[in-house]
This record gives sequence, structure tokens and C-alpha cells, in this order.
Amino acid sequence: MKRQHEFKQTFNLALPLVITLLAQVAMMTVDTLMMGFLGPRALAAGALSVAIFDTLFVSGLGFTIAVGATLASAHGANDSDAITHTSRQGFWLCTFIAIPCWLILWFSPEIMTLLGQPSVVVEAAQQYLHAMMWCFLPSLFFINLRELTAAVGKPRIIMIIACTAIPFNGFFDYSFMLGKFGFPAMGIAGIGWATTLVELLMFISIALCVQFQNKFAVYRIFHQWVWPNKSILQEVAKLGWPISVSILFEVGLFSVTSFLMGLVGIVPLAAHQIAFQCTVTMFMIPLGISQAATLRVGNQLGAGDKLAAHTAYRTALALGLAAAVITALLFFTAAGPIVHLFIRPDDLKNHNVAQTAITFLHIAAVFQIADAFQAITNGALRGMKDTFIPMLLGLGTYWLAGLGSGITLAFVFHFGGYGLWWGLVIGIIASAIALFARYRYQHTSRPTAAPG
Repeated sequence: MKRQHEFKQTFNLALPLVITLLAQVAMMTVDTLMMGFLGPRALAAGALSVAIFDTLFVSGLGFTIAVGATLASAHGANDSDAITHTSRQGFWLCTFIAIPCWLILWFSPEIMTLLGQPSVVVEAAQQYLHAMMWCFLPSLFFINLRELTAAVGKPRIIMIIACTAIPFNGFFDYSFMLGKFGFPAMGIAGIGWATTLVELLMFISIALCVQFQNKFAVYRIFHQWVWPNKSILQEVAKLGWPISVSILFEVGLFSVTSFLMGLVGIVPLAAHQIAFQCTVTMFMIPLGISQAATLRVGNQLGAGDKLAAHTAYRTALALGLAAAVITALLFFTAAGPIVHLFIRPDDLKNHNVAQTAITFLHIAAVFQIADAFQAITNGALRGMKDTFIPMLLGLGTYWLAGLGSGITLAFVFHFGGYGLWWGLVIGIIASAIALFARYRYQHTSRPTAAPG
């Protein structure tokens, strides 16, 4: 009965989180589809821009995940005051993170040029990033409140807001990019401005819900202005910075791969952007389940029940692996139709891009199960408030095993872009093995009582 209850709890928490993440990635996918209408140059510029933006964004994402883990533990212990104070300080963390990231995004064209990217691509990437950068802070604010709603077991409102945002994002993409409905034609920059506007509207929507809906109003998040609280910020930052670095190791592996693809050529870079977008989209399923694992494990440990926390991990893992098997089969059997959603197959100039992207998706199918395994195991470790050692494991697996083997295969053995993607396979499999070993050690050595 306990397992059935845990399955129900985990599923009911994971489903809205997965749908929310898929909705947010759907907006990114729409952006990529719009870039495809502008041509391979815009797709290549989008690949570089997303590589930089995502790398910076996850530097803040780790801190919001730490906020969520702290909130889950407080909720398990029925400490509503801790929930209120931690959520409020989460906004300060987001602000402190956004300021240096804005500066980096503003000067990112110079960084691309120094890294040897084609000038014609850098010019388009600059237009996109200088518009996209302003969504950074409202996006983090939105996620901060997402963690609150999920930690207290009520994530459906976030799901509704995210799904509602998809058609608005498509409308503003189309209008701003092509100059429809009275808006000026801004090309690829219009896609960036559309994303910024939609992310701002999403944050305003969830803020209004948290302020006025009874199930959230009890926490009084916006009832008074608060200044930064050093003790709370230090506690969350101590937990969050290794999470951010761990995510940076994983996302950075894909981002550096994007830059290395640029050295191979525009065709593999454009193909990489398509395959990467598909992979990221499907990864949202195990990632949402991973977030549920963090919250459920944190809830149970906050209540002092170690065995229930282990049951929560096993339940989340079973859900994630089942989804990963389906994704792998989809990438193996339907890679062609998937790629053709992004780029017209009847255009001869797109033929090489499409064929390369199809092969990348076949390679991506290989690491789907390992990727789900490592994501959910890492989520459980975060619920245990174990973040430092997993960070070190990420360094060894992603950057030494993954990137090292990818560079060797691509440039020493001359496999080009295909070698870089096989490097991703090696890095992710190594990460899954290492993180599971860490979880087994933590589970057998941790005391039954909730972490202090």
C-alpha cells in the first residue's frame, strides 16, 4: 500500500512538472521552427545563442532548485514560516545572479568572435541575444515561485500558466519576426523580444496567483518588503552552488559541443541545433520526474522517514526509465519525420542538414535511458541535500570522459560532428554510473533522522 500511495503522490506531482517543462520547451521549439523559416544562418545563430544563454541561465537554476529542496524539507516538517522566508530570499538570489549574467550576454558577440565563430553568424546571434537577455530575471522569478508551488504539492497552476503561454509565444514570434499586425519586422531579434514578453507575463500571472489564491496566500510571500537575509542566503547558496555547477557541467558539455560544431561547419552546427532541441524537449520528462524526486525525497526526510525517501526515489526512477525507453524508440524509428518538422526536406540546400540531424538523433537514442537514470538519481541526492560530491562526479564524467572522448573522436579520428555526439553518449553513461554509486553510499550510510 505504501508503494501504491507513493506512486500516486509522485505521479501527481511529476505530471504537472513534466507538462510545465514541456510547455516551456515547446516555446523554445517554436522559436527554433521560426528560425528555420529564416534559413540555416538563423539556425546556426540560434544554436550559438542558446548555448551561451542556457549556460548562464542554469547558473541561476541551481539556486532555485536549492530553494525548492529547502522548501520541501520545511513543508515535510510543517514549518510554514521557513517556507515564507526562504521563498522571499529566493527573489534576492535570482537578482544577484541576473546582474553579472546580463553583462556577459551583452558582450557575448565579442566572445563568439574570439572563439572563431563565423562573423555572419555572430551578427545574427547578437541581434537575438540582446533581445533575449531581458527575459533572464523574470524567468528566474517564475521558477522561484514554481518551486514554491511544487514544494507544497500544488504545481498545477504553473502547468496551466505554462501551457497557456505557448500560443502567445507563437503569436508574438510570428508578429515580431515578420512584422505582422502592425509590429515592425525584426527578424531573429523579434523572436528574442517575443520570448522576453511572454516570460514576463508568465511571472506576473503566477505572482498574482500566489498573492490571491488561498492555498498560497497563507505563506504571505508578497505581504511585505524584505531585505536580504544573510543566514538564509548562505544556507541556500551553500546547497545551491554545487547544483548550479553540476548543471553547468552537463549543459556546458552540450554548449561547448555547439561551439565545436561551429568549427566543423555551418551544416553540422545547424543539424546539431535541431537534434539538440529534440533531445532537450524529450529530456523534460525525466527532468520533471527528477524534480518530483527531489521534492518527495526532501518531504520524507523532512518528516524523518528514510525508508519512505528511498521508496520515493525508486518510484521516480521507474517512471523515468519507462519514459526514456519510449523516447529512445521514437528517436530510432521516427528521426526523419521529426527533423522534417524543423526544416523543409524538398529544399536541396537543406538536404545535408536534415541527413546529419537524423544521424544525430539516432545517436541520441542511445543515451536516453542513461540520461534519465542520472537525472533522477541526481534529483534524489538533491532531496538528501547532497550536492558537493555529485558536482565533482559531474566534472569527471562530463568534461573528462564526455568532452575529452568527443574531441578525440571528432578531431583526432576525424569523425567530425558524429564524434562529438558519441562523446555525449560516453559522458552521460559515465555520469549515470557514478551518481548511482553515490546514491547507494548515501542511502546505506545516512541516519534515519531528517537532515539538520
